[in-house]
Amino acid sequence: MAHTLKLVGWLIALLVIPAGLYALYLYVFYDPNPSQLTRDLEQLVDAKVRGDDASALAQYQQILSDPTSTAEERAIADIYIAGTEFSVSGNLSSRIDDVRKMKRIVTDSSMSATVRAAAMSVLGNAYTVSGGDPAVFAEIYKDAPFDSYLIVDRPQLSAINLLKESYAIKPSSFAASKVAELASGRYFANPQQDASSTAAYVALAEDYLNKADIAALSEANERPATYASSDRYILYRLSRAITVGRLAIQKGEPYTDTYRTEFNSFIAFAQSIQSTLAHNAVFNARFQYARILEAEGDTAGEKAQLDMLARELSKLPNPNTIPFVLSLRNARTQPTEAMWRAVQRMSSTSPEFKTAVEKLTAVSSN
Repeated sequence: MAHTLKLVGWLIALLVIPAGLYALYLYVFYDPNPSQLTRDLEQLVDAKVRGDDASALAQYQQILSDPTSTAEERAIADIYIAGTEFSVSGNLSSRIDDVRKMKRIVTDSSMSATVRAAAMSVLGNAYTVSGGDPAVFAEIYKDAPFDSYLIVDRPQLSAINLLKESYAIKPSSFAASKVAELASGRYFANPQQDASSTAAYVALAEDYLNKADIAALSEANERPATYASSDRYILYRLSRAITVGRLAIQKGEPYTDTYRTEFNSFIAFAQSIQSTLAHNAVFNARFQYARILEAEGDTAGEKAQLDMLARELSKLPNPNTIPFVLSLRNARTQPTEAMWRAVQRMSSTSPEFKTAVEKLTAVSSN
């Protein structure tokens, strides 16, 4: 483990980039060689990493309408644009459309393994980014072969199955780190689970965290000039910080001494990136950081993160398109579930957070 942590430290140092330098290559869930990218895809990606979702959607439509675009190029565009329409319109039907597109790509044997694995990764994260919407969950697993990955009433375990399959098709840092994040979260979802279950999930989290670190190093070596501003790297770093923090509570060393650095470094990094995904990732990072600080008994640290989160949430121009806000609203409809219980506890620690949550979740009840 110490060796792995050194490798990760090297990776983070390698990928430090000045604010304002953004990738022009597609590297979210798909990793083509630069020579494989058409000019249309480059322009789509450029718009996305600049946070210009409206231009990205226009470029996407141009790719779809171009009779010279190949089936794989259109599939890559589908993968990269997933979630963008929702970020602009807030229309849940666009999330469901994204799920249907990904399912078609996964089951299309003419697509490369890289593209199919990428689409499967998007499916594995679709429920999370929907804010836990039950309609999205139902759409993912409603038919074969995807119903075989379903564990009834266990969205996180079902997602682990999808992400493991993505990794099996072709390894990626995102699929592996998300498995680690979800596995490490089982204890927080059910602190009363038996010791053998906790140990099994800890082992799974550590296994896939190591896989994620290895995949990230490989990806960084392949794309040293562009990887650091990619969505794939952002998501890997977010899941890594959350996993390390959760393992600090469940296992202790070597995670206890590193998780604060992981979170602080990630938040600073994400704030230097313009993309919508990076902006949204900070909300989840602060919330999960606060939960771990709460579990460790650091009330002052917990309050500091919640107060900053509350201020950031209060400035949102359109909260209806933010996955974290949607997760709060959906959690409020399930008051006995772990997330809402955590929100309620945290509200007593940070009055600012309580006020922000009440304002944001009240919108859904009007």
